Amino acid sequence: LLARTVLGALFGVPVFVPHERRLETISEAVDVAIRHFGEGSRQHLRAARWLANSSHYVVSAEEGQQVRESALAQARQRTDGSATSIDYTMLFADRATAECQAGRTGEAQSFLRDAIDKVRAAHGPASPWLEDLTLALGACPGDHWAAVDAYEIAAARERPPSMTLLRRAEQAYSGAVGARDFVLAERYYQ
Repeated sequence: LLARTVLGALFGVPVFVPHERRLETISEAVDVAIRHFGEGSRQHLRAARWLANSSHYVVSAEEGQQVRESALAQARQRTDGSATSIDYTMLFADRATAECQAGRTGEAQSFLRDAIDKVRAAHGPASPWLEDLTLALGACPGDHWAAVDAYEIAAARERPPSMTLLRRAEQAYSGAVGARDFVLAERYYQ
């Protein structure tokens, strides 16, 4: 369910799905994860991440945070390691990103920096999770080069032509133009 939703949302395969239908499908994925693996399971956290992010932009930021907080709390009650999983870390990182966007940066930046160090050590310098965490830190004030760093992480893992690399190059270009570094912007434009 999640793979089909991602393909429809990001690439229009087989067609672009309206936001309302996308939310229904993701909600169904959350229900399936809970029914088969339990509340707070890694599968639940993974599906809840998609639901929270979609709800954040389609319904409200508060709705997205509520979904995150509920899933994170349920994971902390389990004894199977869900609260120490990469799925927990990434959902918590989305929570921290929302905190940064709301202007509450102290604890959020600290968590993200710590998570970046842990993920780099556990999964390597070219990890897609490291890339996502780097972009999450970029949502906080004071890190203007997150998109450039995320591009470098993706470039260490992928070779052109790559949709991920293209998206990261576009983001790095925008970051460089925003910082008025036109020489660097030209690199990502090329």
